[in-house]
Amino acid sequence: MSTRVDYAAVMDVGGTSLASAIVDNSGFVLPDSLNHCEIDSTGPAEIIVTTFAAILDSALSFARLNNLDILGIGISICGPLNYKEGISRIRGLNKYEAIYGVNIQKELRERLNLHVNIPMIFDPDAASFARGEAWCGAARDYRRTIVLTLGTGLGSAFIVDGEVVEKGPGVPRLGWVAGQPYRDGLVDHYTSNSHIMKLYRERRGESLEVVDIANKAFAGDNTARGVFREVATIIGNVLLERHIIPFGAESIILGGQIAKSYELYLSGLSDTLHSVPSLKAIKQAADIDHSALKGVGKIFFDRR
Repeated sequence: MSTRVDYAAVMDVGGTSLASAIVDNSGFVLPDSLNHCEIDSTGPAEIIVTTFAAILDSALSFARLNNLDILGIGISICGPLNYKEGISRIRGLNKYEAIYGVNIQKELRERLNLHVNIPMIFDPDAASFARGEAWCGAARDYRRTIVLTLGTGLGSAFIVDGEVVEKGPGVPRLGWVAGQPYRDGLVDHYTSNSHIMKLYRERRGESLEVVDIANKAFAGDNTARGVFREVATIIGNVLLERHIIPFGAESIILGGQIAKSYELYLSGLSDTLHSVPSLKAIKQAADIDHSALKGVGKIFFDRR
């Protein structure tokens, strides 16, 4: 008896790069379908949407050439967004501001001449990533997980039995930890790339990108290591005071661009959260590059 294989076309929209692929219902990303490209998210709307369409078309073309019937098209993308309709509400983030108010779904359907019956869904990037890690990544062996994506800002999602939840004990509105008040601003203001850069500049008088600060930390720069530890401690304290105990988290998974420097955050988080009874592990994501693609595709497979 054969096992049915289903497919979805998926795209992951990042701040500086895009990825698209065909993923199957086992969580396997078909290697020859995978494409990446850089994008200038501060550029004009026409170039942004054209780039979206081009990389998505590469996955759809692969499916056509290989006679793969897809269940739909899934797009993992940062907000704010009208996710139901696919209309961008991004403003004030220094990325994708030119497509504010653009109906991305309508543009892609028209440019790619997509049949009206092909479903297209939009999903928050942190939720897609978390769902992928829960399905076939570092969170698969835990019932209750908090997934953090560290990059331009702090993304988050809460997982219960493999599903993303947006309410419940210890879960902030929409699962967004960084959108909560903290000190004289928001949690995001104290955990983002810009804050890491600010702290290092204040202490060393040198303006560097986060990747360069991370490289210095790995090379033994104690100031750089201290900056990452301070930010990790802030994240840990917010989780400890507001989320992790009422939610009953068994694991915390770190993903996102900066989380490739996972160990720079580990000591600050571990020291802050070591006494939490339910917490069994703090881990790096298993597939930083592809979990969002898998996670947004899983939405279609769960509907079968």
